[in-house]
Amino acid sequence: SMETGTCGYNVGGTGQAWFQNAVDASDVIGFDDYSWEPGRPDSSQVVQDNLRWFQTFYTGDKDIYVVENGFATSSADYVRPHGTEDQQAAYVDNVIDEIVTNNRPGGLFRNRIKFYGYWQFVDRDSTKNDFESRLGLLRTPDAAGNFQAKKSFSVFREKIRKYPAVIATPISNVTANPTADVPIHVVFSNGVRNQYLRVKIQREG
Repeated sequence: SMETGTCGYNVGGTGQAWFQNAVDASDVIGFDDYSWEPGRPDSSQVVQDNLRWFQTFYTGDKDIYVVENGFATSSADYVRPHGTEDQQAAYVDNVIDEIVTNNRPGGLFRNRIKFYGYWQFVDRDSTKNDFESRLGLLRTPDAAGNFQAKKSFSVFREKIRKYPAVIATPISNVTANPTADVPIHVVFSNGVRNQYLRVKIQREG
């Protein structure tokens, strides 16, 4: 079993004793990160920087789970990643490649990233132009119940083929009955631990 706790924390400070105590009491550190650079919408550099910052100042050699990360195909939210479907596809392409590369032994993350979760699989409502409604790799179904794939869906499928050793939930396993609140998981090692601290991160680059 896994016990989870959520802690909101504002990026930008070190030496927070209460937060360090919470980290020290946890086996695994989880992150929700919707940071981005508005001038470079396809870049995941801020996410990589945030992960490294927390690893350097707080988590050390503890395992890290990127619980939520995503990019909306909308134009109604300035502070979180959003843009065109082409930009979403480029972001998905970059964020997975960069995490995998940085997570290799001897890499920036020292092989401590154990999980990456892209939120989410299907739009909540493709007719709405807001962040929460259009994070999916697929659009909501039409009147006949058919799902239309965004370009990012094909990109994610290519990652499964490119990194077969690190993908635990192939898209083919969940396309038969997709739901709006299902994330896509990329798992870098098997197993979970039982004390889990989840930290929200959101800032602009």
